[in-house]
Parts: sequence; structure tokens; C-alpha cells
Amino acid sequence: MTARNPTHRDVIPLYPTLLYLLLYVGFWSLIDSTLRQEPPIDNFEQLNWALHPALGYAKHPPLPTLILWGAEQVFPAGIPLTYALGSAEVVLMLWLAFRVGRDSLGAHGGWLGALLITCISYHTLRMHFFNHNTALLCAYAAATLCTWHAGGTSRLRWWLLLGASWAAGMLSKYQMAVPIVCNVVYLVWARGLSRRLIVGLCVAGMTSTLLLLPHIAWLVQNHFPSIDYATQMLGASLTPLKRVDSLLRFLSSQLLRVLPVIVLSAVMYRMAKRTAPAAPADSTTAPVSPAAHRFWMIHAFGPLSLMALIALFGGVDLEMHWGTAFLWALPLWFLSTNAGRTLMRLPMHRTMAVMFAGQLLLIGGKLLFPHV
Repeated sequence: MTARNPTHRDVIPLYPTLLYLLLYVGFWSLIDSTLRQEPPIDNFEQLNWALHPALGYAKHPPLPTLILWGAEQVFPAGIPLTYALGSAEVVLMLWLAFRVGRDSLGAHGGWLGALLITCISYHTLRMHFFNHNTALLCAYAAATLCTWHAGGTSRLRWWLLLGASWAAGMLSKYQMAVPIVCNVVYLVWARGLSRRLIVGLCVAGMTSTLLLLPHIAWLVQNHFPSIDYATQMLGASLTPLKRVDSLLRFLSSQLLRVLPVIVLSAVMYRMAKRTAPAAPADSTTAPVSPAAHRFWMIHAFGPLSLMALIALFGGVDLEMHWGTAFLWALPLWFLSTNAGRTLMRLPMHRTMAVMFAGQLLLIGGKLLFPHV
């Protein structure tokens, strides 16, 4: 009898994971309603724009607003609907992160990476936000999944889906240009400047362009208002000292948002080191390929590095929320390192216990300090 390779259904504790996600989504998506706090301004803004569906708006591209308008044709319009859509986008990102983590790091890596992402404050304190940043979050995760498969296979569908993901991102927020650069950098690194790569990029680019044509036509007809808005946001022209100050404030803000993940990872790493070091490796903790490590290094640090460059050399004053769409890749990068593989030696029931404890601490902190 031949040994059967375990699938993700075999190695992932399904019911504890579902219970954890139910606790996570249930609490953070209803936080404002439970604590009787004011809904985010962004949610009101989307509700106002959805009263007049269009192919573009003066401030941002149209996709998030059109999603809300479409949902309003089925469900009652109002703040609760925006909360549901914001939470749905976070859940979709987690599923996409699990998929690309599973495909690049193994089932255990995808599962643990998705769990660690749930402790990033962008996806706890701001889960109920519905805006262009949360839509960009899903588009970047989708483009990352497509990039991994496009870099490893020659199937046309992944290039078509990559182009569709790029278009969805650009229709959410023009900041999608940053992850597109990272996608292309990885693909060139993985495939070299081969004929197949050039053809694939042409397919992805043409697909994206075709999907963007209605918005481009709207921009031309309305004299590029959202482009002007984006240009104003990028046109601060800070002095050299203020550029460094802006970058340090931005990076400090991102660090604070991933701090719970760092603490939990350190705890689990310490626990894993204390387990039997001679435990045989199985398919869930097999060595990560160099391609997977490069892939996650580019997609975890590439967007932050590009924003650092536009701050230092372009004089742009970085907004703290500009990291919303990108931080989820950091836990998966960590799991692609040797230290991350050590952490994954921790038995799953202990990992699950640490994740529950960490999430309950975050929930308790919000209940004790609701306005922080």
C-alpha cells in the first residue's frame, strides 16, 4: 500500500479554526454597534456616492462604490450593509492568503499565515471599514495568488486572472500600481526575460486595459478628476528632513499594527524550540523552496520599499493607512524563513491555543479601552 500524501483537510483542525474565525469576525465586524461608537466616515462617504452610481468619482475610482450599489439592490441600504461588506472583504483576503500560502508554503503554512494575519490591527480595529483601501486589499491578495501560479505554470488562465486582478485593483485605488510593480519584479526573477514571460505579461496587460477602458473613457470625459486628486496627494514636495520624518512615522505606524503578530510569533517560536528538536519533518514542515522565499520577500517588503522611495526621493508625505493592503504578506514571508519553519513545528493544538489567547487579549483590550 502506498502512503497517501496528506491534504490540507487532513492537517488543518477544521472545527477549532472555524470557531476561531467566528469569534474573530463576529466581534470585530460588530465593534461599533456593540460599543455604540460612530461609524467610520468612509462608510458614510461610500453610501453617499452609491446614490449616484458612475464609472468614476472625483476622489477615487468606482469599484467599491459600485459593489455597494449592487449590494443595495439586494439588501437594505445603510451602515450595517457597509459593515458586512467590509468584513466580507477581510474574509475574502484571508481565504486568498490561505490559498497562496498553501500553494507556496504547504497547507500548514497557509493555515498558520492566515491565522496570524487576523491579529494585524488593520484587520481587527478597522474590519468594519468599507473603503478603497479594503477593496485594494482583496485585489492585491488576488494578484499575489495569480502571480505565484503564473510564475510557476504556463496556463493562460492565470495570466488572464492576473490582468483582471490588476484591473480590479486600479478600479479600487490607483495605489495598485505599487503591487503591480512587485508582481512584475517577481515574474521577471522567476522566469527571466523569456518569450513566454513577455507573452504572459502582454495577455495580463491587455486584459487589464480592456477592463479599464470604461473608466478611462469616464476620466477623459470628466477631465481626470480622480487623477488630479491622486496627484495632489503625491505632490507634497517635503524638505529632506520632513521626508525622513514622514517615512519614520509611516514605518512606526506599520510596526505597531503588526506588533501583535510579532509577539504571538515570538511566543510560538519559543514554545516550538522547547519541543523535541529531533522530531521528524513531515509534509507540513518541509523546507520552503527558494522561489517561495523570494516570492514572499518581494511581496512583503516590495510595497513598503517603494513607498519609502517615493517619500525619500519624491518628497511625498505618506499617509499612515497606505499600508492597509500590504501588511498581510509579512506573516507569510516570516513562515518562508528558517525561523518560520521552526515555529511551524509547534503542534497545531498548541498553535490554536496561542491564537485563541492572543485574539481574546486583543478583544479584551478593545473592551477596556474602546476609544483607543
